[in-house]
Amino acid sequence: MSLEKYYPDGVLQPERRYGVEEIWDRAAKAASLEASGGEAMHDLEWFKKHGAFLAPFPQDRWYLHTVMEEKALRYELPYQERIMRMGRELANRLHEMGVDWWEAQLAEYSPLPGWKDFPGIWEAVASEMGKDPGDYGLWMLTTRSMQYAWGSTVALPIIAEVAANVTTHFGVVVNGGTARSLGIADGDEIAVGRFSADAENAAHRPVASQSPYQRPRVHALDRRNPGLRQPPGEIGDRPMVGVHP
Repeated sequence: MSLEKYYPDGVLQPERRYGVEEIWDRAAKAASLEASGGEAMHDLEWFKKHGAFLAPFPQDRWYLHTVMEEKALRYELPYQERIMRMGRELANRLHEMGVDWWEAQLAEYSPLPGWKDFPGIWEAVASEMGKDPGDYGLWMLTTRSMQYAWGSTVALPIIAEVAANVTTHFGVVVNGGTARSLGIADGDEIAVGRFSADAENAAHRPVASQSPYQRPRVHALDRRNPGLRQPPGEIGDRPMVGVHP
């Protein structure tokens, strides 16, 4: 969103000190002008009353591929030289400033992805915490929910409404075959333990569900309301992914 492009009268001047609402008022006007193609402009008070402004968005803009075609860009796959070059430039800048504690992250700037023993990483953490990795049948991976991509979306009520309609948003996603072998159905509550937690706080009660995604996920696990459930259902025959036991 560009104030200069969509609402030039609202461009902030560096010599002035603006209040929070004044800044958001200008942002609201620019955003509504951009979304409507210049046909509608709504100020902050309008958004306080209506909550959100919706505008049509063509399906071909949902995907990055159309933008790549428009700008004649190529996919740097499988060899990603640009990533390697940026990593080396970053390493040079960091080393010039005496930063030497980012070496593990710098190693990830490689032109080709390397194999990593992720289960081994988790097992090592368990061992470091004085636990026996063999006592744990599954590892839980956490991630943010797609609907909450950036911090500004957390404050939008409409995003919470959208997220509530995504099957896997609340709870833990479990491989279908693994769930069946353990007698877990959609909507069942499962215990999730933490190495560092004491006995009283060692388990939350998230909801189990299955997904055709390529990896297990946890979507916005609500620790303040651990009883929050999804409607129970059948596991079904949808394609599931393997979870490393």
